[in-house]
Amino acid sequence: MTGWIVDLYRRLEAWQERLGARVFLSILALAIVAGAAWPTLSVARRLSYVERGIVEVLGEANLAMQTAEAIQFIESGTVDFEGRTYGDGRFAGAVDLFDEAGAFLAAAGLATVLAAEEIPDWCPNFIVQTTWTPIGYGLLALAWLMLAIWAGASIPLLATTLVATLVAVPSWLLGFVPATFAIAGIGVLGFSFVLLIRLELILLGSCGQVGAVASTVIREAVRQRGFAAFIVGLIVVLPLVPLWLDAEMPLRYQLQTFIGRSLGITFAVAACLTLVLGCATVAFEIRDRQILQLMTKPIARTRYLLGKWVGIMTLDAALLAVCGLSIFIFIQYLQSRPAADAFDARAIRDEVLVARVSMKPEYDLLSTSRLLELVDAAIDDDPMLRDDIEQGTADEYDVRRDLFIGFQSEHLAAQRSIAPGADRIYRFDGLAAARDRGANLTLRYRFYAGTSDELEQLPVIFRFENDGSWTDRKFVPAQRMVLPVPASAIDEDGVLSLAVVNVGFNRDAPEGTMPYYPGPYSISFESDDFEVLYPVSSFEANFLRAMLVTWIKLGFLAMLGVGTASVLSFPVACLTSFALFLSAEAAPFLAMSIDTYRIWDRDGNVLWLKWTGLKIATGVEWALRSFGNTRPNPALVEGRLVGWGEVLQTAVVIGVGWSAAVLLVSMLLFRRKELAVYSGQS
Repeated sequence: MTGWIVDLYRRLEAWQERLGARVFLSILALAIVAGAAWPTLSVARRLSYVERGIVEVLGEANLAMQTAEAIQFIESGTVDFEGRTYGDGRFAGAVDLFDEAGAFLAAAGLATVLAAEEIPDWCPNFIVQTTWTPIGYGLLALAWLMLAIWAGASIPLLATTLVATLVAVPSWLLGFVPATFAIAGIGVLGFSFVLLIRLELILLGSCGQVGAVASTVIREAVRQRGFAAFIVGLIVVLPLVPLWLDAEMPLRYQLQTFIGRSLGITFAVAACLTLVLGCATVAFEIRDRQILQLMTKPIARTRYLLGKWVGIMTLDAALLAVCGLSIFIFIQYLQSRPAADAFDARAIRDEVLVARVSMKPEYDLLSTSRLLELVDAAIDDDPMLRDDIEQGTADEYDVRRDLFIGFQSEHLAAQRSIAPGADRIYRFDGLAAARDRGANLTLRYRFYAGTSDELEQLPVIFRFENDGSWTDRKFVPAQRMVLPVPASAIDEDGVLSLAVVNVGFNRDAPEGTMPYYPGPYSISFESDDFEVLYPVSSFEANFLRAMLVTWIKLGFLAMLGVGTASVLSFPVACLTSFALFLSAEAAPFLAMSIDTYRIWDRDGNVLWLKWTGLKIATGVEWALRSFGNTRPNPALVEGRLVGWGEVLQTAVVIGVGWSAAVLLVSMLLFRRKELAVYSGQS
C-alpha cells in the first residue's frame, strides 16, 4: 500500500514538470480563485453600501433635538435602513456615544459594527472589510498558487492540502472553528515556508561564491533536526496562540495580547535560531576541517563570512515573511469576532489597529537666569551645604547641577497638578494635519489622586476651549484611561486647548442648585501619562515596518554569531553571542538601574569597586542602547507609529554600522587564524 502511494506521488511529480501540466494547473488555480473571490466581492459591495446608508441615518440622529433616530437607538440600540433593522439591545442606553451637541461621536465605527449582520456565516469578516479586500486576498492567493505551480511544488501543495483537510474536518464537524482555523494555518504556513526556501535557493544559485555559501547554510538549517525543530516549532505554535486567549476579555485586549505574544515568540525563536545557526555553521566547519575544502577553491575569507551571513539573513527573511503573514491574517481573523460593545469596537479602530503619533502638552520652563537665582538663594540659605562646598566635601558643580534640575522639575510638576475645584489648561500644538484629515484623536491619561486606591472612582471634567464643549468622566487612580477627542476641538492654528477641571457633575442635582462639586483630592500625573494620539498611517504599513526593523536586528545577530564563531569555538561563541544579545535587550533596564545606583557610603566616601562597576555598566549601556531601545513590538500593541525614520536609523546604526564593525574585527582575527590545525578528531 505504501509503495503504491509512493509510486503515484513520483508519477505526479514527474507529470507536474511538463509545460502543459503547469499551464493546466495555472488555469485551474485562476478558476478556483475567481470562483471564491466573486461571492466575497459581492458581499463586500453590499456591506459597503449598507455601512454608508447607516452612516447617513446616524448623521440625522441628534439626542439633544430628540430626533426619532436618536430615540430609537437609545431605547432599543437599533437603527432602520431600507426596511431592515440593524443592532440589538447591547447598544441601548449608550448616551456616551453622543457628544454635547447631541450628535454621534463615531458614526462610521458604529456603522461598521451594525452592518456586520449583512455578512453570511460562510464568509470571514476580515475578507469583506472593504470592496478592495477580497481583490487583494484573491491576488495574493493567486500569486501564491502560481509560485507553487511554476516552482515545481504543486504536488506537495496538493498533499499538504489533503493532510490538513483530513485533520481539520473532524474539528469542523465538532464545531471547533478556532481549532480548524489553526490546523489549516499550520498547513499553509508549513508549505509557504518550504516554497519560499525553494525560491530562495533558486535565486541564490546565480549569485556566485557568496550565493553558493549562502545556499549551503540554508540547506544545512532545514536538514538538521535541531535547526528544523526551531522552525517547525514556531510554525506550529503561532496558529495556536489565538486558542490561548481568554474569550471573555474585550476584543481590543484579545488583539493586543495576541499581537504582543505572537511577535514576542517570533522574535525570541528567530533570535535563538539565528545565533545558534550563525555560531554552528562556521565553528563546526572549522572543527571538522570542512573549511579546508572551501579555502582551496579558492574563496576569499571575506566572501566566506558574507556568504554565511547572507544565508542566515535569507533564512530569517523567509521565516519572518511566513510568520508575519500568519500573524497578520490571524489579527484580521480575531478582528472579525464580535466586540464587547460600541466602545470596544471604537477602541479597536482608533487605538489598536492603527498607527498613531503622540503629542504632549507644552509646559512653561523657568529661564536660566531665574534658575541661577534660585540656586544661589538655596546655597546661601543652607549654611551646612555652603560649608561642605567651601571645605571640598561636596563638589560645587554637582551641587548646583542637582539644584538646577530639582527646581526645574518642581516647576514642571506644579503644572501637572490640579487642586480640588481648580482647573488648568493644556495646549497641544502641531495638530493641523489631524484637523485637516478629520482624524479620530485620543487623549491618553493616567491620574494620581489621594492614596491612588484602584477601587475608587473620582470625578473630572474635560473642557475643549475651541468650541466650549465638555464631558464629565470618572477615572480610576493610577490606571491608564482614554478619552475620544473630536477633530473639531482643534482650532485653525492646529492647537488643541484642553482644560482639566477637578470637579464633578451631578446629573441628578435638583433644579436651581449647583450641579458641580469639587473633587476630593488634588489630581497629578507624570509627563508620560498625559498625551494626545492621532493616526497618521495604516496598521498594515506599520506592521510591515515593524517586521523590517525586526529583520534588521536579526541581521546584526547573524553577523555576531558568524563573527564570534570565526575566532572562537562553538560553546564559547554561543556564550559570547548570547551574553551580548541579552545585555543589549536589557539595556533599557540597565539604564534605569544606573540612574538609581549609588557609589558612596554613609560618610560620603566613594566606594571604588562600585565606581568601577558603574563605569563598566555605563559603557555597556551606552554601546548597546540602540539595540535595546529599538522595540517595534510594544509600539504595535499600543497602536503607535513605527516610522520609516526608525527603520532607516535601525538600518544605518545596527544593520550597517554594528554589523560592519563586527565583520571588520572578525576579518582581522580570522585572517590570522590557522585553519589547518589538528582538531583532535580523526
